[in-house]
Amino acid sequence: SRGLGDVYKRQVAKEIGKKSSTSQVAYIEEGAEKQMDSTIRFLVSAKSAYVAGQVINVRKGEEVQYPDWHKPLAGKVALVTGASRGIGESIARTLSRDGATVLGLDIPPAEADLNKVMAEIGGELLLADISSAEAPAQIAAKLKEMGGADIIVHNAGITRDAPFHKMTPQQWNDVISTNLSGVFNMTHPVWPGMRARKFGRIITISSINGQKGQFAQANYAAAKAGDIGFTKALAQEGARAGITVNVVAPGYINTEMMSTIPEKVMNEVILPQIPVGRLGEASEIARTVVFLASDDAGFITGSTISANGGQYMS
Repeated sequence: SRGLGDVYKRQVAKEIGKKSSTSQVAYIEEGAEKQMDSTIRFLVSAKSAYVAGQVINVRKGEEVQYPDWHKPLAGKVALVTGASRGIGESIARTLSRDGATVLGLDIPPAEADLNKVMAEIGGELLLADISSAEAPAQIAAKLKEMGGADIIVHNAGITRDAPFHKMTPQQWNDVISTNLSGVFNMTHPVWPGMRARKFGRIITISSINGQKGQFAQANYAAAKAGDIGFTKALAQEGARAGITVNVVAPGYINTEMMSTIPEKVMNEVILPQIPVGRLGEASEIARTVVFLASDDAGFITGSTISANGGQYMS
């Protein structure tokens, strides 16, 4: 029956191969159940996409202690700003899913939402205005309690849109203070600890509008472009210390803010600009962030990952 099964598997593999599917057989020796994990993970992953019609035998051997595949960030502490909702919430949840202990930060008016998210993922929370002079000391004190930060995700940001001839100094300063100076304020107190530990992951959420500009967003585009420049410079300083510094620049993402856009504008103005024909999801940004936070991305630094569905390519 084993031989018949092999033939059947190979025939199935031939029939479904042209539809981007694969078929394999894995024989697990009695008592070898604990050795099958890595084999099954390989066969169901994209790594085996060009492997088809194979017979794999898993035999009993000495038990090997594998890392927790489901928790690649176990033991890491991650700070996420703007973590109460939207992209920040999704990032916090995904980092926690992968094993990180999350410190979620947001402004006091977001306390209820932030508390709910952190309670659900077992994270810590801190209420602070990242643009304030007190913010660096606040974050330093909290992270000292947690043993320092291994990962920082700069997600918090605001908009104060207006055509430049109508833009006030207050509108300009508010956006620069939060979206650019806030990145400095959150990074500066944790930088010495990352250098001392020879490890760090700093990821800033910029924007497509920091890459291409946007009407009535001179302040926002300047701040988000500044985040990219900050990243390129800091990446050079951190590289020899095992610290990577990168940017994710999202395009239009399906968040609460986008739900207020009229359907006609969405279908006739926004979606035609996006080659993939849809909005991005917060979870897609989160997964990109988690990749950059992982050991797998250790050779990527000073980079800007454009997650915009092809809307802007630089």
